[in-house]
Amino acid sequence: MNQEIKQRWISKLRSGEYKQGTKYLCKSDSYCCLGVLCEVYREDHPGIEWESKEGDIKKILDLTSVLSRPILVWAGLDDANPMTSIQDPSNLGKSLAELNDAHYWNFNQIADQIEKDF
Repeated sequence: MNQEIKQRWISKLRSGEYKQGTKYLCKSDSYCCLGVLCEVYREDHPGIEWESKEGDIKKILDLTSVLSRPILVWAGLDDANPMTSIQDPSNLGKSLAELNDAHYWNFNQIADQIEKDF
């Protein structure tokens, strides 16, 4: 992962500026951890905006739940839902979105994991 982008992402996650949400990159005024990375992308790409999809769900570059290819390339990531080094008993890895959505890790915990793994 691009280390400068990683540090900016971690800083935003720890800033307290973003309300944490689940299941979508952005819904209403809440963001998942990947949605916060999209906000960093927007800073570097003027003109890229969140678009309303249905209800309060928003999309960026046509996606609502995972990272789009342009964001992956820009950030230097390999997966639209990046995997961490955390393993569960069935030896399946845990993705950042899974830590956010299913395990209810807060943004500080997720930032610590990003710091460790990426």
